[in-house]
Amino acid sequence: MEIFRFNDDQDKELLRELIAKKPFAAAYGETMQSWGSVAASLSQAIGVEVNTKQVRDRLGVLKKNLAAGGRLSAMGSGIEESLDANDVQSHYDEINGLVSEYVALETIHLQNKQNRADKKKRKTKNLNVCASEIMAESNRRRSQRSPTDSEDDDDEGEIVRMSDPGTEDCGMEVESNTECAYSACLVVVKRARTSSINRTNVFQMFPPCPPTAMVLPSGTARCRVLRHQRLVFPLLS
Repeated sequence: MEIFRFNDDQDKELLRELIAKKPFAAAYGETMQSWGSVAASLSQAIGVEVNTKQVRDRLGVLKKNLAAGGRLSAMGSGIEESLDANDVQSHYDEINGLVSEYVALETIHLQNKQNRADKKKRKTKNLNVCASEIMAESNRRRSQRSPTDSEDDDDEGEIVRMSDPGTEDCGMEVESNTECAYSACLVVVKRARTSSINRTNVFQMFPPCPPTAMVLPSGTARCRVLRHQRLVFPLLS
């Protein structure tokens, strides 16, 4: 079986396909499909059947050649190809220029991905702080509860609100024993004073929720639903 070797024109065609399709930005579970699409398009363009492994291996070689030659600095003047673009600038006719362009786009994508992950971590940390503040406030209120509170007292008091500025208050109020309309939300419930109990319950709903998990606790006067990411908090007693 004859071994296929890429020539310069085929390398350029490969790099143009990679820049156009950007397999590094494929959605989760679609990476192999994206690389397969590059291989199929390249095969049609050069008239030679190549597979995904050959495409990825050749890209690795081209990257190593670029790094060895110190040519990555040629992109120092700025990235002209956006992540959403499908065309390659005509002045990138050199192999090293095309490799540099691909590497630059890949780097931008990875940096953006890392930035999104860091932002999510910061948001999770802020929400954990908010949960701690809610629990501390609940403990403080319980410690100040008067032993002479009437069992017939139906004062609801204030609805506890999240202090996290990133929280979006959807403003929805539901009645007692009503199923929550949101499949994933953080629910803060202020219970009515019954049997000298005035407490705040913080709990999490997960999609899909069993029907019993979506029903608000018995005795709940009303609640406010706050949209938020999925987190687990202990149920306050």
